[in-house]
Amino acid sequence: MTGFRVPFNAALFVLFSSLIVACTKGPSPATPNASSVSSQELSDRLVDVGNLLSTEQKVLIVGKLRSIEQRSGMQVGVLLIPTTGTESIEAYSLRMANASHLGRKDVNDGVLIVVATRDHHLRLEIGTGLTDRIPDPSAAEIVAMMATRLKVADYFSAINIG
Repeated sequence: MTGFRVPFNAALFVLFSSLIVACTKGPSPATPNASSVSSQELSDRLVDVGNLLSTEQKVLIVGKLRSIEQRSGMQVGVLLIPTTGTESIEAYSLRMANASHLGRKDVNDGVLIVVATRDHHLRLEIGTGLTDRIPDPSAAEIVAMMATRLKVADYFSAINIG
């Protein structure tokens, strides 16, 4: 298995460790893919298309995401998918972030974490209202820690970092 290729945009990756929002969905009857994620699902805290996390892990992550929102107002979403299909991780994650409407409109403080497991891609989309809160070196460190966990298919730990 090759490692996760992480397109580096520190501003986008920094918030990953401290912000996570995701929606929970069970696996599709057919092979799940990126197109099976609807904008309605993105309103949840955790979307796990491939059902990679246990119910207990989902509850823990969603609780953490709600706590982050209650403390700071930031909204974080997590999207675990097998593949982005023919779309690049950058284009897919930006499209999903825009569709999810994460973050407060007047502050633009939403974060979407996208992990495409079969593609070995990780991407963090961070609202412009958060880019000054996490410096590039911190973001790079977070991404590296997450990628290490993803390489061994430890999705729960990767999402929970930070």
